[in-house]
Amino acid sequence: MLARAPIGDEAAGPAMAGGPDRKLTLSLPAGVVRQLRARMAAEETTLRALVLEALAGAGYAVPAGEIRDRRRRETTAGRVA
Repeated sequence: MLARAPIGDEAAGPAMAGGPDRKLTLSLPAGVVRQLRARMAAEETTLRALVLEALAGAGYAVPAGEIRDRRRRETTAGRVA
């Protein structure tokens, strides 16, 4: 298991909520990407939500409100919620 060391702003503590989001780019094995896409489709969610859920499960301090799909959804009346 990898040790988790504070990096940059995170060294100040778990005050992640309220701060701006940061972009993260990484390369993953093709098979892992296929599995992620399949799960995203099955759960109708985003990669961001899946990653944050996995990080929270691994013990990282992720505010519960951040683990959600932030895309706008249509209501049954056809309006965007």
